[in-house]
Amino acid sequence: MEMEGFWLPSPGRFPQAMMKGHCDGLSASLLEGPVSAALRTYERWGSSGCSLQLRRCRASELPFESREPVKGYLAGVPSHVRCLSCGPHTVAGSVLSAKNTGQQNHGGALTERRTSVLMLSCASSPSNPKVQVEAIEGGALQKLLVILATEQPLTAKKKVLFALCSLLRHFPYAQQQFLKLGGLQVLRSLVQEKGTQVLAVRVVTLLYDLVTEKMFAEQEAELTQDTTPEKLQQYRQVHLLPGLREQGWCEITAHLLSLPEHDAREKVLQTLGALLATCRDHYRQDPQLSKVLTNLQAEYQALATLELQAGEDEGYFRELLGSINSLLKELR
Repeated sequence: MEMEGFWLPSPGRFPQAMMKGHCDGLSASLLEGPVSAALRTYERWGSSGCSLQLRRCRASELPFESREPVKGYLAGVPSHVRCLSCGPHTVAGSVLSAKNTGQQNHGGALTERRTSVLMLSCASSPSNPKVQVEAIEGGALQKLLVILATEQPLTAKKKVLFALCSLLRHFPYAQQQFLKLGGLQVLRSLVQEKGTQVLAVRVVTLLYDLVTEKMFAEQEAELTQDTTPEKLQQYRQVHLLPGLREQGWCEITAHLLSLPEHDAREKVLQTLGALLATCRDHYRQDPQLSKVLTNLQAEYQALATLELQAGEDEGYFRELLGSINSLLKELR
């Protein structure tokens, strides 16, 4: 959906006018007041006596007409927290919002709060394929993987993993580059670190989504008898399942089934099912997996019985029990 109401300054004037306040009475509200003061409609911009030479445009025009000015505007902002799936207008607003929070840039590094604002704004913005491709080609994916592969606070890795998931989902080109850059190895090391169980569940969920994405694209092509769509051809260049097998994800995913939380087990079970065709031999040769599944079968059988006694014919634990029974049947 196009968003009306943006006003675009002439090229070259954007960063100077916005950051130096080349409008009478406007700079204070942009750079010193609360965040809400910087969120102006085009009527307020037009009535402020501003000399920005603004003209009205659609949101989709911004990435292409203001890209060069925004490059200078974002000087000092690390590329991994720039525009992952958002246009320059979103990044510009994010930087203004971050500045309004009173956070300072020390030695060229963004503070945690400013990084959070930028990361959240990028990840939550509407998809823009052209900008996404430029983000990949500009090195955003490499930066995200480097952060995940190096010693960083858990909170930072959570945010970066969220951004990585946002970048990869429904974007086969990014998935191709992710595999080429050794992304599966990075994620493997991440989930094997101590104290990263919550990240491990998110990684497993991402892998499930990527596997099923490609599967659904193939199924849709079969139903419509159209095997030539560009996106389907891109998905066929994403060799994810062989990579998962080679990088040991069959064993890693199976071992994560020992996590104690029901929600974590549910996500691991669905990923085990999605990998079944690729990992069947590994699963059958893993005595620990068989033991864990048998123990979980007894546990969820008891919980499902309690659900039935409470009048829940299709309860949550009954569904989990069904997934476990299906896996055990497949592995006999």
